Formats: sequence, C-alpha cells, structure tokens
Amino acid sequence: MVRGLLSATALLAVVVGVPLLLASFVGWPLPTSAPDRSWLTSAIDAATLMKVIACAVWLAWAHFTVCVVVEVRAEVRGQGLQRRVPLGGGSQSIARRLVGAVLLLVTSATVVAPAASALAQTAPTGRLAATATVQAHTRQVPVALAAPSSAAEQGTVTKLYDVKPPEGRHYECLWDIAEKYLGSGLRYKELVQLNQGRLQPDGRTLKDPDLIHPGWVLVMPVDASGLGLRVVDRVPSPGTAAPAVAKVSGATQLRPGAVPSAKTSDAGTAAQAADSALATVAPFGLAGATLAAGLLVALRRRRGALGVPDEDLEPEVDLRLAADVPLAQRVDRALRDLSQRLTAADREIPPVYAAWLQGGAITLALSPAVPDAPAPWTADAAGRTWTLSDTADIVSVEELDGVSAPYPGLVTLGVQERRGSVLLDLESAGGVISLGGDAVVAREVAASVAVELATNLWSDEVQVTLVGFGDDLTAIAPDRLARVDDLDQVLDVVERDTARQAATCAAQGLSGVLRGRQVRADRGLWRPQFLVLSAAPTSAQATRLTGLAADGRRGVGVLVVGDVPTARWRMVLTPAGTLHATALGLDLAAQRLTVEQYGPVVRMLAASDARPAVTDDEIVGFVREQASAVLVDESMADAARSFPVEVRVLGPLEVRAPGRIDDARRELASEVVVLAALHPEGLHPNVLASAIWPRGASEQVQTGALAHVQQWLGDDDSGRPRLARGSDGLWRLADDVRVDWRVVQALVARAAGPREAGDLAAALAFVRGAAWTDLPAGRYAWLARNRAERSSRLTVVSAAHRLAAIAVARADVALARQALQLGLRMVPTAELLWRDLIRLEHDSGGPQAAGSVAREAYCVLGAQGVPGGSDAETDALVDELAPGVRRQVA
Repeated sequence: MVRGLLSATALLAVVVGVPLLLASFVGWPLPTSAPDRSWLTSAIDAATLMKVIACAVWLAWAHFTVCVVVEVRAEVRGQGLQRRVPLGGGSQSIARRLVGAVLLLVTSATVVAPAASALAQTAPTGRLAATATVQAHTRQVPVALAAPSSAAEQGTVTKLYDVKPPEGRHYECLWDIAEKYLGSGLRYKELVQLNQGRLQPDGRTLKDPDLIHPGWVLVMPVDASGLGLRVVDRVPSPGTAAPAVAKVSGATQLRPGAVPSAKTSDAGTAAQAADSALATVAPFGLAGATLAAGLLVALRRRRGALGVPDEDLEPEVDLRLAADVPLAQRVDRALRDLSQRLTAADREIPPVYAAWLQGGAITLALSPAVPDAPAPWTADAAGRTWTLSDTADIVSVEELDGVSAPYPGLVTLGVQERRGSVLLDLESAGGVISLGGDAVVAREVAASVAVELATNLWSDEVQVTLVGFGDDLTAIAPDRLARVDDLDQVLDVVERDTARQAATCAAQGLSGVLRGRQVRADRGLWRPQFLVLSAAPTSAQATRLTGLAADGRRGVGVLVVGDVPTARWRMVLTPAGTLHATALGLDLAAQRLTVEQYGPVVRMLAASDARPAVTDDEIVGFVREQASAVLVDESMADAARSFPVEVRVLGPLEVRAPGRIDDARRELASEVVVLAALHPEGLHPNVLASAIWPRGASEQVQTGALAHVQQWLGDDDSGRPRLARGSDGLWRLADDVRVDWRVVQALVARAAGPREAGDLAAALAFVRGAAWTDLPAGRYAWLARNRAERSSRLTVVSAAHRLAAIAVARADVALARQALQLGLRMVPTAELLWRDLIRLEHDSGGPQAAGSVAREAYCVLGAQGVPGGSDAETDALVDELAPGVRRQVA
C-alpha cells in the first residue's frame, strides 16, 4: 500500500503537477505570432532560454503521459502491452511500474495463486511425457528427474521459466514475464513469492523484485501458460539443504525438504538404509562406491593378477573400504543385458537421461516414456522409469560377450536419501552441463565425474579430456583420460572423430549412437567423447560445444565448471557440498574427489606401472622361497572329504559351519572367520577390531558379533569354541577347521619326488574359480596388507605349471590340460599357463587347435583389461605356432 500511494503521488506530480508548474512560472512558451527574420539574429536572453527549456520539458511530459495512457489502457483491457511507445525505453518502463502499483492499490486484485497452493495442485501425470518428443538426430530430455512415483502420488506439479538473455538493451523483468504467461503484469508479485530466496544456477537469489538475471530459473504459478514454459514433477523448497538423515532414538527423521521413501514403515530398516546410502559421501575414504570400484579395478588391472603390491598400502585400503565392486559389476551386466534383450526383440534401446541405485536395485529414467519394459525389468504406470529389482537375475558375463555398453555416459552425481546414488547420462543432456556456485567444490565434482567416466565398468572405449585443469589425472587411466590447456586444441579433434558417427547414422538410417551401439558392435566407431572444462567457454566455443552435444548422432558430453547461461542443465554447488539443480528437481549431497583423495591414488597407479612384471622363473620358484612348510592334518588333503567347518577362499569366498546365523550377520561373521583363517599364528583383539570395524565400533558391538560367530562355528570335540581366545590373548581357529588355502600351501610345499604329481593334483583339486574377486562392498579392506591374495595366485599358477610339465613328460595330455585349466580358472590372466596350453594343443592338435586357444586367450586378456595387452613372449609364440591369429584378433 505504501508503494502504491507513493506511485500514485509520483504519477500525479508528473502528469498534473508538471504542467501546472510550467503554466504558473513560465507561461505559454511558444510565440503568439509568426516570427520574422530578425528573430533569428536577436540576442538570447534569460526569458527566451527558459521558454526553450520549457518546450523540452513539455515534450518529455507529453511523451511520458502517452506512456502512462498506453499502460493504463493495456491494464484496463487486461491484454498487457501490445506495442512499445516509440523512444519509450526507460520512460515506458517507469510508467509501467507506477501504473501497476497504483492499480494494485485501487482495484480489488489479489494474489490468486499463492506459492503453497500452486505447488500443491496436480496436473496429469502424462503431461511430462506428452511434451517430450523425439526428433531425428536431436536429443530432447525432460527437464526434471522423474520421481519414483507418479506426480499425483507426490502431490506436486509445477512449471519453470528460464530468464532469457537481453535483446539489445532490453532485459526481461518479472512484470514482462507475468504479462506474457499470466495475462497481467500485476501478478508479478506471485513470482516474487514463489522465487524469493530460491538458489539460482549462478549462486544468487532473488532479493530485489526489480532485478533478475539471464539464466535464472523461475517457478511459475500452476495456471501459467505459453511457449517457453517447462513442466516438472517436483521442485525443492527454496533455501532447503540436501536431504539428510538423522537417527533419533532408533528412528529416522528427515530434515525439511526430504521426502520419505516408500519403505520407511520399519524405522530401523529405513535408518540403516539411509546410513548405507549416505556413507558413500562420508569423509572416510573416497567419495563414492562405484567411483572407488572403478579405481580399484583399474589398480588390479594395472598391477596384474601376479603383480607386486605397492609399499604404501593405505590408499588401497581406502579404495577397498569405499568400493562396491559387486554393485558396479551388476550395473554393467544389467545395462548390457537390457541392450541384448531389446536387440533380440528387434526393439530400439530407449533414451535414458538418469538412473539411481538403491541397494541392488537399478532404476532408469526414460524420455520419452516407454511403457513396455522387457523382463526382468518393470515399468511404472506411465512408462517413465524402468526398474530392475535387487533380487532379479541377469545373465552371466560370458553370455554378454561382444555386447556394447549402451549408456557409457552414466556417471554418479551424488547421493539422495530417497533414491540412493543418482547418476546422469552426460550424452543425453542435449547440450552443455554447467556447475555453478562454489568453484572449488565444482572442480571437485568435475574431477569425480571425469575419473569415474574413465574407470567405470559400464563404459567401453570412452575418451575423457580435461581442459584447463592444473592437476594431471591422466595416470589414473592413460588410455582414456587426457589433459589439454586450451579448448581449441581438442574441439577440432572431437568434431572430426564424431563426424564418422554422424555419417554412419545417416548412411544406415540409424536414429543415433544408441541405436548404432545395438546394431553394429564396433566399439571404436561409437566411442563417446567427454569434455570436462575448468572454466566457462567463450560464446563461440559454447556454440560449437552445444552443436556437438545436441546432435544425437554424435556421442559427446560436455561438463563445464562455471555458470553458462545457455547450458542445457545448470547446477549450483554450495561450499558445504550440496548440489542444487532446480530444473532437474535435484537436491543432493554431491560426489566429490579432492586432491587429498586422488593424489595418493595417482601415485599408486604410477608406481604400479613402473614396477617390472613378474617373470616365469619368479612364478615357478615362488613356492620354494617360502620360509617353511605349513603343517596340516593329512586327512584334510582329500578335497572330496567334508569337515564340520570349512573356510574356502580359492574361489568365491565361502564359510561352511554347523550352526545357524541370520543372513544379515553372515557377511560380517564370514569376514571374521576368514581373517582368523589367514592368521593361524593368532590375532590380537585390537588387530581384529581394526580390520573388521575400520570405522570403529563399541566394545558391546564387537563382543556380540564374536559371540554370534562362536555360536555359528560351534564347539570342537573337546567342547571348546572353534573360535576362541587363547591364554596369550590371541584369537585362533580350532585345528579341526579346514582352510583350503593352508592345505594347498602344505601340499605344494612338500610336492617333490615320486609324490610330486599326486600332491600337486591334490592341491589343484581345491581350486573352484576366480578367487578374491566378488568381495562384499566395504569389507576385506585388510587384504591389502595381507599376502594371501598374491601368494595364493602365485602358488596355484606355479602348481599348475609344474603339474602340466610332469604330465607332458609322461605323455598324459588329459592331465596336463586339466591342470592348466584349473590354474586358469583361478587366475584367468596367467599368460604362463596360456602359453603352456597353446604349446600343448599345438603338439596334440596342430596349428588349428593352437589358434583356437590363442583366440580364447586374447579374448580373456582383453576382457580383463590387461595393461599393455599380452606379453611379447605370448605374441611371439602365437605367431610361431598359429600364424595369422593375432592379425585376425586385431
């Protein structure tokens, strides 16, 4: 009301007061008769000068009055401003604001759609899908991340408007936007109420109703209509922090702004699930489970199955604690399996713009909606999401051989309590993605994205280029990660490399790279290019980047640190690490990778590359270098015989015990037993506690867990618990517990003379598959400090090589083949055994048989990602015994 009264006073003062003052003090300024020629040469006195100034003021007053009349007429008719007054500029803008304030005062107009009611109203759930269309060669994705339930179930549907860049000297204002989309500029106050205090992509908030900036995202009332608006399912409340969880009296409380999940009926289960989800961004260890999994797998590949571990083991311990390799493997298999099923059904794989992982469940967000999901995937009612439950079975890795990864651009952005880990597909953005707000946090997020793209398991042949970053991360993945200082250095290369993709799509009538990966298994052709920029590009560069990223026939994704007004997805990072993306409906704890985290990993990977490979002579002589043989009961050497308690580590980890134990406690209990089995000399209580509970646990928790393990293992014949603390204070397993690794150590160490072949065969009979691979997430980090992983692989490879040599000398081809296959079952990348098998098959079946084994060897080595490919010795042997095979494989 005060502003309305002041505006009315100002209008009266200008429209009425100015002419009154002019008439009173100056009078009529124009001459009353036609001037003669002397008027041009006469002197200019003060009175004449005042009349000239009065004429200018009269003209300005008339122009402003016209602007006022035009604005009043437009508001009375309710049609908004139809045309601009010539040379109106600032005068018309001032008139518009004054008239609007006066009309708000003198009419009964009220705010008809307050923010609370606007956000509470609903719209048809299919509206988002209806507005999303697929155009040939152009990506279009929804602007909001679809929620797990429908919009009606969430109870919120709203609309957004992106503030446009200026046209010449004209900037958009709230009045203009209200005029265009709400029918009256008077409703600009509704926009103020809906957006005041809301964090914008450039890190600023709306404080002054007269000041908005290009690129801001405004929440619009539900009745807004017109071209340029976008519909979303949910927009976070202004100023809310990322959803977080606090445990209070065993229950789960969500901070304001968080949405309870559908499974919060059991408070204890919900709290436990939330703790698990948010643990990935805890300050302990690395940032995310899948990021750490990719780095851990990269380390194992670079080091090799038989490589020498590094001296500084703490970075590896951190990786093991943070990594969830089984989850990453499940995501990889699930996506390839989905592509294979749709290809078999002659269906195109749908565009996926986001995904979230919660437990073992995987949800894909689709645009446009596709209601028919292939089993075991299930679609929601609108077909906007496909979900694979955590109990659904998917095919094995072997059955997916040759299937290209369909969504190599999926990368973890952060964690939400409601969804778990949230991933976005950078390829599907259809333009540049910008990270505004706190620059330090944004660079940490960008580093996390770049490293995960270069190391994750569900990407094939990706190329990630860091532009303008000071730190060199290329040692993490030299074949996938590159760094340049100038964007122009790489733009031409990306345009040239992806031009072949676009040409192939055009020539074969393919809708885009997604379809191309389905129908033509050429990973080199469809290799995606991801650019991660440390600063905003120039306008010319941004135009080129947008053109590349928006072309669905090119596999390109662009992420920029810094606000880019023309970006397709704009996000803002707070100093606390919270990521806000209003247009995507996201508030989450961002996944970050700091210098303190990636620095040790870079050094560890570089050190692994610098270490020489283990030679064949070192492998063969490894067992003989052991200080002393392990003594076990002779009865344990028979693999077919069973024992009350068995610890099996030469394959998938397994503990067999006579007692019963809850499934929820089995993983921890098994880890305790395996730890004790690999330390027959005894475990100090502090060592046991720090290994099993690296994050710490109360004495009560530790005591209870050990009591459950003792109950599970039962008592030996003397009535003593099979896991007990001795008089020296150390924990040990009873003598009647059979540990396959200790038995194999004893058999291989004593193998000599006439019994050598028998002992080696008995040792290999305990091999069941690849060992130390499918470890539960966050467990067995202590293995980094233990020699068992490397020692067991070296021992089995040595035993298989020795037994095969003995069998060949005896002309027993079947025994030699069996020995080598058992060794490769546990260590698939042991090239010593592959060379033995190639020679064996060549001697028994000729070049064709040798070539068949060589192809299998190259396939396995390639799938395992052996650094540098196969050894030169392997290549030379293949060229000698199976000429032409290497060329065929290449």
